[in-house]
Amino acid sequence: METFNSFPAPNDQTPQETMTAHPISKEFIYAGFWRRLIAAMIDGAILAVPALIFNIAIPYVGGAILALFFRPIFDASPIGATPGRAFMGLKMIDLNGGKVSYKQAYIRYFGSILSAMLCGFGYFISLFSKKRQTLHDMIAGTLVIEKEIPESTHFFKLWINEISKLFTRMDEDLIPNSGASTANTSPLTDLERQLSSLKSLMDQGLITPDDYERKKTELLSKI
Repeated sequence: METFNSFPAPNDQTPQETMTAHPISKEFIYAGFWRRLIAAMIDGAILAVPALIFNIAIPYVGGAILALFFRPIFDASPIGATPGRAFMGLKMIDLNGGKVSYKQAYIRYFGSILSAMLCGFGYFISLFSKKRQTLHDMIAGTLVIEKEIPESTHFFKLWINEISKLFTRMDEDLIPNSGASTANTSPLTDLERQLSSLKSLMDQGLITPDDYERKKTELLSKI
């Protein structure tokens, strides 16, 4: 005897097909106030002795000079994290999810002074911000997210490398290139510089060998 199902399925999709048809978008997990505070305390502990030495060597301003070349340098580095932030599994990015520029890093640094001058209000507003941004994050266009940093990261080597890059860039901006030097600069020279930079990042453990090979392939394909 033939039977009929009086309750047909509402659609022809299987549960698996239904789930596939509506993928979940990936979003950042924004760092909370307390984790960021602990990260800042760790950085403060790391800087305590060097700052004391700098203050003895350069009275009154030594510690400030050291701080000027500590947090912003790490913020603009490929890992986007100070040692304290890395220990807490946090990373700084721009609003598009990319690396923070030196300009943004220093705007944020001086903005943090403003946040502190406002009786700490600039820090506490992160408790009410949807993206957990402080006032100086908003000024600079930065975010702090939860992101594990490779354990193999050599922070001192990274810091020296970033300091060197910063001063090299300053020299290039301050000293105009002559027409002859510009004429001698070829795309191949730029490519070699980029490949060398990628290799350095891989050697420092900041990117994986797979990332290195992928980026190298992208660069070589543009020749």
